[in-house]
Amino acid sequence: MSVSKYLGRGKPKNGAEKVIVDYKMETSFRRNQEKINNILNKKGRFILATNELDSEGYKDKQILEEYKEQQNVEGGFRFLKDPWFMVDSIFLKLPRRIEALMMIMTLCLMIYNIGQYRLREQLKAQKSTLLKSAESRKWQTL
Repeated sequence: MSVSKYLGRGKPKNGAEKVIVDYKMETSFRRNQEKINNILNKKGRFILATNELDSEGYKDKQILEEYKEQQNVEGGFRFLKDPWFMVDSIFLKLPRRIEALMMIMTLCLMIYNIGQYRLREQLKAQKSTLLKSAESRKWQTL
């Protein structure tokens, strides 16, 4: 559908003709749940490969669980890319100092993850969760 308007500003002069300045499209959408389900079904597939040939001792479920746990470790080192971390401002010349810094950072990450693990275990034992309240922005247990 075309949108017609008079040229210029203000009240149009007598006999002025409208000019097409734009087009307007009216559309409607409907949800095709079958196609959505097909796409979602394909989306969750990926290939995991291992060089471990013992399929009885190393089950598919265990491979998937270990793959998912890998993200936890990598997420712990995400702070290295954070501009606030400013690791580039530390000037370490000697390899042993760089190694020492990495050892301290790894130790801190290990302690942090132990704390997370203990918190999750306690919450699981108490059948509780942590939720972030939108109003107060404080963590509270249910």
